[in-house]
Formats: sequence, C-alpha cells, structure tokens
Amino acid sequence: MLSSKKLKRKSYFIIEAINIMDKFGIGFLTSRAVADAAGFTPSSIYNYFDSLDHLENVASIHFTEKYSYELASATNEMELGLEIYIVMWEIFMKHAFKNVNIFYNVFYSSIAQSEGYNLFNEYYEIFPEQYPKFGGFILGMMNIDKTQNRGKFVLEKCVSEGSIQSDMLEYINNIHIGYTKFIITDIVKNKLYTPSTELFHQCILYIIYSMIAYVPEKYKYILEKRIKIHKNNEYSISK
Repeated sequence: MLSSKKLKRKSYFIIEAINIMDKFGIGFLTSRAVADAAGFTPSSIYNYFDSLDHLENVASIHFTEKYSYELASATNEMELGLEIYIVMWEIFMKHAFKNVNIFYNVFYSSIAQSEGYNLFNEYYEIFPEQYPKFGGFILGMMNIDKTQNRGKFVLEKCVSEGSIQSDMLEYINNIHIGYTKFIITDIVKNKLYTPSTELFHQCILYIIYSMIAYVPEKYKYILEKRIKIHKNNEYSISK
C-alpha cells in the first residue's frame, strides 16, 4: 500500500498518460512525454510503474467506463446466466472493436494476464471516485480483474441454473477467451484483421455455435434468438 503522498504523485503520471492517449493516441505515449507533462524526470516514472507498458495499461482502465456501464445496464434485468453470458460477449466485442488497443491493454496484454498485477484495483485505489456505481450480478464480475476468471464467473451462474453442463465450463471458457484474445491480438499486433461489423457478427456466431452442443434443449431458444440477430445483422456496433 502506497502512502497518500506516493499515490498522489502516481496519479499525476496516470492523468497525463490519459491526456496524451485521449488527445493524440496510444502511439504518442512515451516516458518523456508523460514526465514532461507531469513535471518530473522520465526516470521517476519507474518508481511507481514497472515499465511504460504498465503505466499505459493502468491508464487504459479510464477508457473502459462506457463498456462497464453499458454492460451493467443491458444485463440489469436479465435473470438467465446464459443470456447474460452471450450479451456480455456482444458488448465486450462491440467496445473492443471501437477501441481495440485499449481493450488489448486491459484484458489481453501480458501485464493484464499476469498474476503480479491487478490493473482495476490499481487504478481505482488512486481514483476511487471513478469506481463504477452500479449493483446487481454484473458488479461481481466487474470486481474480477483477470479476463479468464470473468468468463468463469458468469458461466458458473449458467451451471447453477442448468443451462451449461458443469464439466464443460472450463472448456467453454478457455475456447472463448482464447478465441477473442486471438482476434484482438491479431488486430493490434499482427494487423491481420480490421474491426468491422462483419467480423463482429462472425465472432459472436463462433462463440454461440461453439457452445450450442452443450446447452440443454430448453435453453437453446436463447442461443437461437441471438444467432438470428447476428445472421440478419440486426445488432449495431456503431451506437
């Protein structure tokens, strides 16, 4: 736990990193630019962050607010975990395609996946007033930092209601986390894909089709409804 003085100084670097990312883009984020804006030397950044990537990843949390609130709003009155799970991926991929570098930083970067870091806790320790103010089931998921465990949290609700077989939970979670990581990483790092409405629908349909065999008949109507939406391009990612 950092002292209040150190937390305050750490906040200067995060605020200036956010300003640079927002105004110019992630590609313009350098230790020199952040330090100059904050009024410190570049080397002083590393008293608070392990690397520039670490600072960038923490600052990226700021740009996930719209995603968090849309997810909470969209699922607030949903009771079935299976429906929440599909909608969760729809909203996640929608926002990821709008801000792909941010979502890579927060959910799929090596730092985000490391047990040595908790980006959300680190950010909200410094900016507690920005902590999402919503309740319900989805808040439990938002309190989980690692992407791998977020998916499991919702799938466990599916298991408890009987819409997913318990022995398939890990399999489904690993398939979906691995697939979405592959897509986002190939967009950001390898430039093999470009975010588009067509690719968005393909991604969601893959997620649904990969789990449909493990969903009991009485719950398949939920998946069939979402399949129809995505096959008919009825879901807009521009809003």
